[in-house]
Amino acid sequence: MTRPILRVETLRTYFPIQRGLLRRTAGFVRAVDGVTFDLLPGETIGIVGESGCGKSTLLRSIVGLIKPSSGTIQLDGNTLTASSRHNRQILQDMQMVFQNPYASLNPKMTIGSIIREPLQVLQLLSKDKWNSRVNELLQLVGLNPDDTMKFPHQFSGGQRQRIGIARALACSPRLLLLDEPVAALDVSIQAQVLNLLSDLQQDLGLTYVFVSHDLAVVRYLSTRILVLRQGRMIEMADTEELFANPLHPYTQTLLAAVPIPDPDAEQSMVTGDLVDTSAEAMQETTTLEISESEWKRVKPNHYVTVSA
Repeated sequence: MTRPILRVETLRTYFPIQRGLLRRTAGFVRAVDGVTFDLLPGETIGIVGESGCGKSTLLRSIVGLIKPSSGTIQLDGNTLTASSRHNRQILQDMQMVFQNPYASLNPKMTIGSIIREPLQVLQLLSKDKWNSRVNELLQLVGLNPDDTMKFPHQFSGGQRQRIGIARALACSPRLLLLDEPVAALDVSIQAQVLNLLSDLQQDLGLTYVFVSHDLAVVRYLSTRILVLRQGRMIEMADTEELFANPLHPYTQTLLAAVPIPDPDAEQSMVTGDLVDTSAEAMQETTTLEISESEWKRVKPNHYVTVSA
């Protein structure tokens, strides 16, 4: 049996709500609340849900940019802890591509320096091979190796995202966490970047966790989809199974909200629920576990929660 490259078990990330002059904790915002999934090598799991449902927080918790409140994360069978995250092999195996290509690149650094930095920090390859590796990565993502001395502001949004992808690939990771990598791009450029990600996955054997609010984009790239709502798991299934047979009303509403190029088609809107963050509502800090009675397996690889 193939061992998962990534295993997330009952992951929770809570943010304290502080009130009063003494900034006492009055409750918690449950940004990620009991998320569990496995990811096999070469697979892509898409994380979808409305804005504010915890998608990006989930990714940042996995990669270690945000400290989870509880739960376990295993990378290739090794449990990630605060100390183990500084392990060179862990840093090498898992990298992240951020949503905003305008904010995720240092404007004071040339793109050659940006892509070279992971090689320097992790001390990968000998120094005399760094420049050739940078040129190789630029070619890999469809950019000109002669542009290494240019700065990020000299590139378009799509080109900047390619630079971010090249930086993530510099240390030859096995797992990429993609936080809405095409959300800030024009539709025509989105297709180019998505095709690049698909080609890279096939050529390099990469595994993706792909976050997006665009279900059409997720359908194109993902083999499996996890639906989140207010930080909790709602439904998970293989991509085509989820689109053909969505079981949870929230999933059905999300799919019905996908734009259809037909002026006569009836449109529906997702009505999100506002979270009550009053001290009274948030006083209870414990959460409901996803037990067998709630997280139900209805088909092979198709799960749905029976209480949202």
